[in-house]
Amino acid sequence: MEDNTATKNTETLAVAKPAEEKKAVATTMPAEKKDAVAKKTDAAPAKKAEASAKAAEAKGKAAESKAKAESKKPAAEKKDEKKREIVLERVCTVNLTDVYNKTKDKRLARAVKIVRAYAARHAKAPLEKVRLATSVNEQIRTHGSSWVQKKIKIRLTKDKEGSVLAELSK
Repeated sequence: MEDNTATKNTETLAVAKPAEEKKAVATTMPAEKKDAVAKKTDAAPAKKAEASAKAAEAKGKAAESKAKAESKKPAAEKKDEKKREIVLERVCTVNLTDVYNKTKDKRLARAVKIVRAYAARHAKAPLEKVRLATSVNEQIRTHGSSWVQKKIKIRLTKDKEGSVLAELSK
């Protein structure tokens, strides 16, 4: 019986020694190997993160499609929501020949400033409340930013809040 216990004790010691050696080896491992091991262990969470990001993206797309389906209201309801209460409407011709007193690279910016100032003056609104439609900008620069239009016809609309929209006149 004593022999059996002695062999058991040696076996437990033999099992314990390699584990201690592994710990010692792990602490004395070169930095390059540690980085390689760390990258391998980090790769699995990165893949999980990518998978969860894709799942969240799919959920987001599903929510957007539901929102689009709900937002499909009759055209009459949308127009009522977006419709502005217009107080003033005028059609004006803006003279832009003063733009040609500036250098070529500054003409477009000067033309936009002139149109905004003209709209503010004729709609009796502050300059900050004047917005230009993209069609106005496109019409001004039809020949390029250096050779702007000399005259442009615009339609000014002012709403109850006092904001002015300058659109291209038809």
